[in-house]
Amino acid sequence: MAEGSTGPYVARFGFVPMTALALLFAPAAVCGGIALDPGRDLPEALFLWLWKLLLIVLFGGGALWLLLAALSRRVALRVDRDGVTLATPSFLRWWGNRADIAVPWRDIAAVVLFYQYVRWPARILYLGLQLHPSASAPAGAARAGSFEHWSLERFLPHVPVEASSVSRQVNGWRLDRRRLVAAVRTYAPDVPVIELDEQGSPRDLRLAYPEI
Repeated sequence: MAEGSTGPYVARFGFVPMTALALLFAPAAVCGGIALDPGRDLPEALFLWLWKLLLIVLFGGGALWLLLAALSRRVALRVDRDGVTLATPSFLRWWGNRADIAVPWRDIAAVVLFYQYVRWPARILYLGLQLHPSASAPAGAARAGSFEHWSLERFLPHVPVEASSVSRQVNGWRLDRRRLVAAVRTYAPDVPVIELDEQGSPRDLRLAYPEI
């Protein structure tokens, strides 16, 4: 079956608008951090040195990761006859030894889209998988009792942790909802694709993108 709206859906890391904005803004932020004068007063100097380091690492490192991810053209998401694969960002694979998430259809109860609402109007899109109660947590998922698991419960209170713990940010790549729904409908027609709002209320995306 050809890759397309009725076949496997593959999304790759690339130069999406957020990547372009980060690459434009990051050099200015890093230069600003380098040029920041820490002064001579010890408490103030220590704070400003930490601020300089934060600017350089956060913006410089983040922009570098986005650039390398875009150039790699690695698969970020794959939906095919075997199931759903969510890629782990490269820096987490190298630093945290995190595996990609790969789940067969027999273990998937629902494909779930949701946002982390940082501060209006900023929000971060996630794609997660709700597993059947009998399914085992896949490699790469946040483990119960871990700091990551606690963070998901804390910062995504409107999302069941069973879904957020088996998820990845849509960061450095673009999600096509229509193609996602079409691929899930092709390979697992009984699996719903839902999107949660800020209150955790679900919307069935199969109704938003009916079969043509």
